[in-house]
Amino acid sequence: MPTAFGQIEKGTKMVGGSGFGRFFTESGDLYVYLVANYGIFVSNKICLGGELISLNDFYSNSTSGYLGIAPFIRYCFNVKEKRYFFTKFSPGIGMNYSSSDNEEISGMADVSLGHDWFLIPSVTFEASIFGNLIFAEEAEGSVGLRFGFQIYLKKNKELEPPSIHQ
Repeated sequence: MPTAFGQIEKGTKMVGGSGFGRFFTESGDLYVYLVANYGIFVSNKICLGGELISLNDFYSNSTSGYLGIAPFIRYCFNVKEKRYFFTKFSPGIGMNYSSSDNEEISGMADVSLGHDWFLIPSVTFEASIFGNLIFAEEAEGSVGLRFGFQIYLKKNKELEPPSIHQ
């Protein structure tokens, strides 16, 4: 029977993204957090890669946000037939901006704990609990639930994962 382990073994590439949004009905404010990522499994269950991060606050009369890049490490565990859990850490750097032309370079850190479900052998839907912190003049952070998709590109271009070889 095919297992998820075949998709998260050494040499497999992963590309995808996730997002989170909040709309405040009283004020009409919108907060959007998007992450696009690319990585390669450097060993079974461990993926290293990079991501582009965009956090945006759309207020009634202004816009502010953060645009950054970050390396990440992702560890997959509790691997079952069509699912697995993961934890991810990504420290990065980026730029805070606002419609008042106030820009500054700042650091950030993001940690998450999530779960991936294989929809088909090469595509997963994922949900994760995350926390992030942006280090600027005033530190800002958020915690939430993020949803996304990942596509797995195997080095041997097979769609069916091989059996477990641990």
